[in-house]
Parts: sequence; C-alpha cells; structure tokens
Amino acid sequence: MKLRAIAACDLRGGLGFKGTIPWNVPGDKLFFREQTLHKTMIMGHKTYQSMPQHAFENRTSIVFTKRKIQPLPPHVFFVHDEAACMQLAMQKDPKEAFVIGGSEIFNLFFSQKMIDELLLSWIPKTYQNDTFFPLHYLETAMEKKRMFEGEGFTVYRYTFRGKFP
Repeated sequence: MKLRAIAACDLRGGLGFKGTIPWNVPGDKLFFREQTLHKTMIMGHKTYQSMPQHAFENRTSIVFTKRKIQPLPPHVFFVHDEAACMQLAMQKDPKEAFVIGGSEIFNLFFSQKMIDELLLSWIPKTYQNDTFFPLHYLETAMEKKRMFEGEGFTVYRYTFRGKFP
C-alpha cells in the first residue's frame, strides 16, 4: 500500500487556527478534493471535527480518537492505534490511503517513516496559526518536485522511503 500525505501550509508551516484553515484558496480546496475523491483518508479527531460533513462524501474516513461519537456515517470509522488504522486502510483500499492531518497525525506517521509521498501545497503568505506541519521531515525527502501551480498556491511532491508494505 502506498501511504500518501496531503496538506496545505503557509510559509511558516502553519496548518490552522482555532479549528479552521486561516486562508481561502479555492484552487487548493479543489486540488485536495480531486486527489482524495473515492480514496481512504486518515486523520485525527480534531481534523475530523473541523471539516464540513460534505468533505467525507465519496471517501472512506479513518479517524484516530479515544472518544465514541454517534451517529456515525457509514463511511467513517474510528480507530485507537496505528495497527488498527493500517489494517482497516488495507481492507478499504489496498493500493493507497491519504494521511490528511492534523499536526499530531502527521508527526505520528512521519516519525514512524510510514509516508511514501507528500503532496504539500505552499500558500505564499503567513497567517496566525496554532497548528503547524512538521517541516523538519521535509529534509528527509529523497526527492522534491514542483507538481502544480495554482492561483495562490504551489503544490510540491516530496517522495520518501515509506516502510508500510
């Protein structure tokens, strides 16, 4: 399975502020949608709560949490650890899954060297943020390639040597 990460951050690595994204870049939202549509997304509980419910349509969502949340849409699953997450992700799509955040989840998967590829949208400004992408992991990338330039953002593909089979 290819484990990919996808994120957008400002020039300082900022991901969000008070549960929201502090910028409005429609092209980047569309890029995220196109990349994750009909795919499996892995996220933390805070990211799950911050996203609009329509963002989960036509996707399988795996959410790390210790809480029980009801009611559950049929395409949302809750897990408590990496092993359960990866087992479920393999069942849902043995080809690939996307880690979509937040900061704690990015740190978890990057620290375990499980990420094969990162699609990172750089927003060329700085904003007030309280959540940050762990930029130091970019130094471990084997390759960095500019993938796409849109209005108000540039996407780079970083490749890593992930360890998940």
